[in-house]
Amino acid sequence: MYFLVRTYSLATIAPKNAQMIYVSGINAYGKNGHLPLEEQLQTIFKKLNKILKEAGSKPECITMIKQYTTRMDNEFFEIFLRERDKFLKGAKPSSALIPMAKPNKNSIDIEIELVCYKCD
Repeated sequence: MYFLVRTYSLATIAPKNAQMIYVSGINAYGKNGHLPLEEQLQTIFKKLNKILKEAGSKPECITMIKQYTTRMDNEFFEIFLRERDKFLKGAKPSSALIPMAKPNKNSIDIEIELVCYKCD
């Protein structure tokens, strides 16, 4: 059940007796340093899809997604929303966008953690 507001939910209720899955922050630090934002997001969502599949879940069963970012500019939101929508496949979990400091100049722009339930 969702309480919708545009592209996310104010609250998400997992099914009764659901087995919850908590996924640590996933990022896409490149072997040779900083990757472009779009590549970071594509890598993160690819990793998250693999984690969810192995855990017996899928993007439609995410109840909370937290995105930590060093950027809050227009380009960030354009790329971020496009790539996140592809990953979520129409699901609208509760969501938080949290600013963070950049650890160093060649570091990540975004890290994503989530909570979901087993639904395969």
